[in-house]
Amino acid sequence: FVEAPILLCFPILFGTIAYWSVGFQPIAECFGVFLACLISFAAVAGSLFMCIGAFSPNVQIAQIFSPLITVLFMLFGGFYVNVDNIPKYYYPLYYLSFFNYGFEILCYNEFNGWGNPLQFTCSDASSVCVQNGNQELALLGYSDVTNQTILNDFIIL
Repeated sequence: FVEAPILLCFPILFGTIAYWSVGFQPIAECFGVFLACLISFAAVAGSLFMCIGAFSPNVQIAQIFSPLITVLFMLFGGFYVNVDNIPKYYYPLYYLSFFNYGFEILCYNEFNGWGNPLQFTCSDASSVCVQNGNQELALLGYSDVTNQTILNDFIIL
């Protein structure tokens, strides 16, 4: 409970500024899901680093393992390597990565926010163009994501 003000203050401040500056969907529910995801993500990341610090025999070892584990989770989080392109033997890292769950929540929230998929306009009819948010989700490997999946992601986070 001691860290609660800091745990809440920074994600809410950052999220409020970033959400409206970037131009995400101007829907109150989407903004709420965005903030909830940031707060959950910050809590999980803080807990991971607390665990690394608790299991490390000294500060130097913790400083070595923290970026190593973070980069490993980032690589298999879904935004560097699509889930469809990850070899089968790396699937456990994909499912252990908390970046995966946060990224999935944020992508679904933005591209299919509350059943209102984003619509894109194509400048040239002959070019390959993503026309809506559901097509973008399919390209990211999240074509089978539903509201229940997002709820499960929040529970996992």
